[in-house]
Amino acid sequence: MMSIDARTFQKPLAELAETIGYKVQREAVKTVKPPSLAVDVYVMIRHVLKTYELFFYINSDEHRTKDPGWHVGFSAAALPLIRCMIDSLYNITMLFGPFRERVQVSCKRLPAKPGGYFERRKAIRRRSRLG
Repeated sequence: MMSIDARTFQKPLAELAETIGYKVQREAVKTVKPPSLAVDVYVMIRHVLKTYELFFYINSDEHRTKDPGWHVGFSAAALPLIRCMIDSLYNITMLFGPFRERVQVSCKRLPAKPGGYFERRKAIRRRSRLG
């Protein structure tokens, strides 16, 4: 069975994210309009980085084997944070993409279509009138 050693990419990827965060903090403030956007992006990058580090901390072999208080529930409780990371990274790419495309994507309206809950309520009302 083939296995992947996370140590080969874990620290380099974290260092890259940290470097990008510092670069945004130092240089983007001068070039991005409004300057507060650069600060927001820096905070999002740092948030994603710390969440990434939390996953490795919770799931490290040292904690899994040596910590008597560790249990699988910690890893399961951290899973929703993956969605937060994806959302933050998506938001960063949307903030720095071409403006016209950003606006078209974020302002695109979906056609109003009743969902399953709406249809279910309608069916219940119909049945109550008939019954």
